[in-house]
Amino acid sequence: MMRISTLLLSLSATTTIVAQTAVTIARQYSGSVVTILTEDANRQSLALGSGFVVGNGKVVTNYHVAEGAEYATAVTATGAKFPIDGFFAHNVSNDIAVLSVPGLNGSVALSTNAPEVGERVYAIGSPEGLSNSISEGIVSGNRTLNGVQLIQITAAISPGSSGGPVINEKGAVIGVAVGAISSGQSLNFAIPSSLISPLLTASVASPLSALLPRKASSSPNGGTSWDGAISVAALDLQSYEGEQIGVIAGHSLDGISLKNNTNVTVGKVKLIIILYSAKGVPLDCVTLILCQSGQRTFVPSEYDKCDSIPSGLSKYYEFNWMRNSNHSSPRAFDRRKGEKLVVRILDFEIIR
Repeated sequence: MMRISTLLLSLSATTTIVAQTAVTIARQYSGSVVTILTEDANRQSLALGSGFVVGNGKVVTNYHVAEGAEYATAVTATGAKFPIDGFFAHNVSNDIAVLSVPGLNGSVALSTNAPEVGERVYAIGSPEGLSNSISEGIVSGNRTLNGVQLIQITAAISPGSSGGPVINEKGAVIGVAVGAISSGQSLNFAIPSSLISPLLTASVASPLSALLPRKASSSPNGGTSWDGAISVAALDLQSYEGEQIGVIAGHSLDGISLKNNTNVTVGKVKLIIILYSAKGVPLDCVTLILCQSGQRTFVPSEYDKCDSIPSGLSKYYEFNWMRNSNHSSPRAFDRRKGEKLVVRILDFEIIR
């Protein structure tokens, strides 16, 4: 997930500032935060992230959420879907994009100054696809890591939170959630909202496909960013017939091919497989750590050997071991007519 202000208030003696609670912040932003779903040219899922409305038809998110997409959709908290037809502006180094979403209107207050260390903040987004989730924390510091300005926060964020707003107690957006250092505790980061304002002047949208994928980059912990580092090259879906002979009733997921887009060898890839109904309702999900074929890798033991994927190469992992075991296959491995499978990479290890 990793890629890579408090408002300065002039107060008179009679002025009072009332801090808002998590309840009021959640209500205030319920119609402004969206889930962003992207797909490639073949309508295969690429990414799931978050975004927030900054003006009529304009939504801010991370560049890495939308990069490489041919199609994208913004989904509101009520389930309304709005096609994303392009982008107005972007900044690759700061990992920000302003998307064009006709018909989606609204605005938020953007803070333009660095927040105070210790002030309370709230992050809203779609962690693991759970839309409009809110978490609470404080600002831990204002950092410059690998040449990128970042706000360090303790408010919890997870894969899917990328692109969501981080809000102070005054109800103003101080930053855009971007990632975390998973090896530490509550080491989460946001891009300062002061970097958004220069991108809001554009009025002409460009095609979404112009947001080309980036090469793997460095993350704040000095490692390789996992955003786009491991991609799904192909899903091995085998069709099966239902009661009516000759009519395809669904597809079983027999395996997956992953590509390593980094310049290092990786292994112990963790992913989540989510099955959605035709109406977009989650039906089932399975989290896996991929090791050698034949091993039960829901939770690998210390004796399980996890195969590595060399830089630039792909590896196929089969799921037949589930059907050959004493356990029934997860429902997520059985995509029936009208249903949709989404696969997202959660984590991996660098093999040195």
